[in-house]
Order: sequence, then C-alpha cells, then structure tokens
Amino acid sequence: MNKIAFYCDFGKIQGHGHFSRQLNLYKSLSKKNKCFFLFTKKQIVNAKKIYNKAEFIKTNNILDHNQNLKILKKNNISIIIIDSYLISYKDEINYKKNNIFVISFDDFNRSHGSNLVFTSINFVNKNKNNLKSQYWFYGHKYNLIQKPKIKKVQKNKILIHGGGQSHYELFEEFLNETINFFTNKKYSIDILSTSKKSRNFLKFKILKKTKNKKINIINYIDNLSNNLSTYEIVCGPLGVTTFETILSKTLPVTFSINKDKYYNLSDWIKLNHLMHLKFFEKKNPTLIRKLWEYTIKNYLILKKN
Repeated sequence: MNKIAFYCDFGKIQGHGHFSRQLNLYKSLSKKNKCFFLFTKKQIVNAKKIYNKAEFIKTNNILDHNQNLKILKKNNISIIIIDSYLISYKDEINYKKNNIFVISFDDFNRSHGSNLVFTSINFVNKNKNNLKSQYWFYGHKYNLIQKPKIKKVQKNKILIHGGGQSHYELFEEFLNETINFFTNKKYSIDILSTSKKSRNFLKFKILKKTKNKKINIINYIDNLSNNLSTYEIVCGPLGVTTFETILSKTLPVTFSINKDKYYNLSDWIKLNHLMHLKFFEKKNPTLIRKLWEYTIKNYLILKKN
C-alpha cells in the first residue's frame, strides 16, 4: 500500500476548483492506498466542510517546500500528486531528488520537474518535455473535469459566479458596475450563491440598491457544469470554472481577484480566452463598461474563436 500526499491550491483566493478535481482522484486512490491532503490548519477546517471523510497532514506554511518535504519524509510518503500554480520547477525536482515520486497536473503546458505530467492541453511543446524519464499525457480527459453536456443556449442570459466560496466582497465594484451596465438592457442575469453568507451579501449589499429587475440569485447545484452551456456568457474569477465554460462552448468573461501572480495570463490567451480584467482593472468603472460594451458588440466573433 502506497502512502500518497495531495498538494493542491485551495483557499479564499484560489477557490475550490483544484481541490474539487483532486478530490475525485483522492476518493478513487484511497480504495487501495493511504491518501492525505497536505494542508494548513485553516485549509483543513474548510476542506472538512466539503468532504469530512478525507484525511490530512498539517503543514504550518503551504509554500515552504523544505518544511513540507520534511513532513512527507516523517510520514513515509512515497508519492506526491500536485495540482498547483504555486509550486516551482525546482521544488518538484527537489521532491524527486529526495526519492518521492512526483505527479503533476498541468493546465498550461508549463515546464515541470515531475516524473509524470498530466496536462489538459492537446498540443505538444517539445521544449517543455526535455527531462529523461519524464512522461507526459495530453488532452482534456486528464484535467479531471468531466466534459460538460452541451445544451440549448438561452438567448441574452448571463451567469455570474464568485468562485467556489462565492466571495463577492472581493469584487463588489465590478459586480455593481456590471449590474448597472445591464440595467434597462434585454439581458437577464443569474448570480450564483454557494452559501447563506453570500446570499445575504448579494441580497442586502448589492441588489438592494439596484433598479435592475432582471436579476435572480440561484443556489449551487451539483451538476452546474452541465448547465453552463445554457448561458450566452459566464462571468466570474479566473479559474477551473473558466475551463468548464470553455469546454461548454460558452463565452467566459473573467477577472483576477488577486494581484495577477497566481495565473500566467498568456497561458489563457493560448486557449483563446481574451475577455479578462486584471486585478486593478476590475475596479475601474470605465474599463468595466468598455469590457462589456466590446463583449456584447463582438459576442458572435468572440464565441467563434
């Protein structure tokens, strides 16, 4: 029986996406292996709210990979599965040098120091795959996201989400300006709520002061990804839902909820995702209006790309 550690992004800024997709793999591998998530105390508390049967190994600093390596050694971990944008090539090499088998999940065909790399990108960049005894597996089937169903599009309908934890307070200006822009226009907007806290924030902080009557707060449903294709546009923080939106053949409009260090935006351009505002841009009313004006005017061209 192998002892396997999962290292994935999970938190207020990173959202739930990486944890959710690795949770599927965790449940499968746990049947014949001893599996753990390597998380901080705060992450463990939040993760248990999602899946309380998971087992964890605690780290004081999720970004301190020298400390994390000692923790893995102490717990006799032989395999680490990584789904993170916050770990470097050198860190992966260091785990491997210390006799830990390293498996990485990749969204953008980046350089990795791992033994195995599973990437959702279909094309091969040979410069990325130049380590001896390193094997790459390409295609969307490896991103652990079930391919969404394609359904009939509801014309002039938009979905706004706030990531896995619905942190609308992190982009209140963008949300207000977006709602104002679509007031008295033919579009209707569904805003996704994943918690009582987010519903109350939307109801009393956002919707109370708007004249837009075509807004509906909806609760999260387990098969949400299969309904993304029913919207013309899906808007929210850049992340796993953006991938699901692209796979649904729906137009994503996104923004950064941190200072653009978490994502390499050029990687998203390779996926033909163009409608995005950076961290400070999403607070600029003029830029927000211009984003929506351009998106609506050029919707058919953007979606075709």
